[in-house]
Amino acid sequence: VNRAVNLNFLCIFTSVAICSFFIYLFYEYVVLYRFFYAKARGKMKKIAIEKMLHWFDKAYGIKYTALRYFNVAGAIEDGSIGEAHNPETHLIPIILQVANNKREKISVFGDDYPTKDGTGVRDFIHVVDLAKGHINAMEKLNQPQDSALVYNLGTGIGYSVLDMVKAFEEATGKKVNYKIVDRRLGDIATCYSNPEKAKQELGDTVTWPVHIAWWHKAGNETAENTAAVLKDTIDTEFD
Repeated sequence: VNRAVNLNFLCIFTSVAICSFFIYLFYEYVVLYRFFYAKARGKMKKIAIEKMLHWFDKAYGIKYTALRYFNVAGAIEDGSIGEAHNPETHLIPIILQVANNKREKISVFGDDYPTKDGTGVRDFIHVVDLAKGHINAMEKLNQPQDSALVYNLGTGIGYSVLDMVKAFEEATGKKVNYKIVDRRLGDIATCYSNPEKAKQELGDTVTWPVHIAWWHKAGNETAENTAAVLKDTIDTEFD
């Protein structure tokens, strides 16, 4: 009887162990692999394309400019053109939706990163400044070049999620409700550009605060007033 009980227990234990092992394999090599592969695939495409352009230049003398984006946001000054995604996933439009009573709150993914307030830090550049960077890069490309042109188009300054929330509250006079939730798998703590090469060779095109986006969403303030308030808020409180 004892041997039969032990044998049954061993069979059950072995079955559970095998099932657990295959569940682990499924999670490790299917769920995680697919997620991180999807995350990395976009970055690898960009690197691969830059390499391809490099070799086309070496082989055929085809000059090119590679412009590396960071977090692009904002709207043109009169508010007629700006960000609008459906569904909306970008931080600044979501903040503005909350400020404009179109959304209850924003979700802040993690407050335990090694940053000053625990939230993720990113480099936000206004879309008009990005457009100026493109124009300047094309003009530079039309000049005789010994080598290819590769530039980071960003501000070189990192702002946290809560920096952005506080800045928009100051700029719009609206309360921006938020809730801290779990981190998103694959997110990193800090990511911002080193734009020094672009500044030296293309000129300093960073002149607009990204928060011009407010008129595109609400239209109840003048661009000059809100931009001035917000830029002053960031410069004095969040550097």
